[in-house]
Amino acid sequence: MRVFLYDTLNVCHKNFMKNMYRVNNAASVITHYAATGLLAVGTLALASPWAIGAAVLITGGLNVFMIKRQKELMENDLVVHPDIHEHSPRLGEMVKELYQRTGIDSASYPVYDFRTARLSRNQTKGPINEVLREVFNKMASTHNAAAFNLGKPRIMISEPLMKLLDDKEEYAVLAHEFTHVAAYHQHTSLPRNLLSGIARTANGLTVMIAALSTGLLTFCGAIVASALTKKIVDSVTDNPARHKKSSELSLPEKARSKKIGEISTNISTVLNVGLFTFMNPAYLGLFAASRVMNIGHKYIGGSFSRSNEYQADRGAVELGADPLALITALRKITQVNKDSLNKAYDGNPPQKSALRKSWDQLFTTHPALERRIDHLADLALARGFSENAIADARTKPINIPVTDHIPRHVIEQMMRAS
Repeated sequence: MRVFLYDTLNVCHKNFMKNMYRVNNAASVITHYAATGLLAVGTLALASPWAIGAAVLITGGLNVFMIKRQKELMENDLVVHPDIHEHSPRLGEMVKELYQRTGIDSASYPVYDFRTARLSRNQTKGPINEVLREVFNKMASTHNAAAFNLGKPRIMISEPLMKLLDDKEEYAVLAHEFTHVAAYHQHTSLPRNLLSGIARTANGLTVMIAALSTGLLTFCGAIVASALTKKIVDSVTDNPARHKKSSELSLPEKARSKKIGEISTNISTVLNVGLFTFMNPAYLGLFAASRVMNIGHKYIGGSFSRSNEYQADRGAVELGADPLALITALRKITQVNKDSLNKAYDGNPPQKSALRKSWDQLFTTHPALERRIDHLADLALARGFSENAIADARTKPINIPVTDHIPRHVIEQMMRAS
């Protein structure tokens, strides 16, 4: 009986995978790896063997350590959600159905919260555990769902998100995360991310070596100039951080201080590049090439991730999710974040220019909400949903109860960590 069940699940998984990796999805994987490889070749031409070797040791070692630690926590310490949850009475039914449809063994892998038993009991100490504790607490306190699959698959959803969504929306979000696991998105992304990280570190080390080659006096002068620039800019702009510790700044003050810091950094970068280029004309070329390649790596990483998100949305629909429910779920999550941020900033949250928004969107890991909704609307049309129903899902007003907002202290922690 057990062998028959395993064979049945295996067939389900193979069929689902066949539907998931169409020509465009396979082309996405090949294209993003090819682009990363080309940029890595550029790094080989730019960087010294010493910089490449150091980057492999630093980035590779750090990645292996963090992945191992994350894997240990997620596979052994996550708190399991009950099948009948206070905020989701049908959770067990939905999850069981998704395990069957994807062919993943439901007996071994239930659905989890972001909370971890050991971190929650504060039994572990050390800087790494403190960082992980903060990350997991933030995810558990906000409206999140995620998937982890580097051994034992883990599907996670936070209690605030379960409370926010209705059954159809919750099923759609869970189906999206199940697709990430079933399509092995972490497996396809991890080697590319590692290669990209090594190349970016090697580029940075190469530029640093070039700066040091101008002489210790010049290098120290650049450090002093950066410090003086920061002091001058802080004084002229009356940076709130001059008078208060970072932990004492209000959210508007934190936002203003961050903008001022960006101005200082940009001015210092221009001055330092000019100084190092004056002492070593080759520096400007190295700096420019390194920046362009690192921006390229960042863009490719974001583009690959966005491609996987579109694929996961389609996979959710393939698993029986209502595409319109996924649209309203995404809109609810966006709205609760917007409302909570607005409340935390007393009605005056920081704004980005249209140009800055467009620039940031090049590197983000998730598609812009409107583009994602457009994609889901196309899927809905292909499955016979009416244009009126799609229009309602896209535009019908969404009211979020105040009780569902992200707590102010959580937003403060998130903003102060950014």
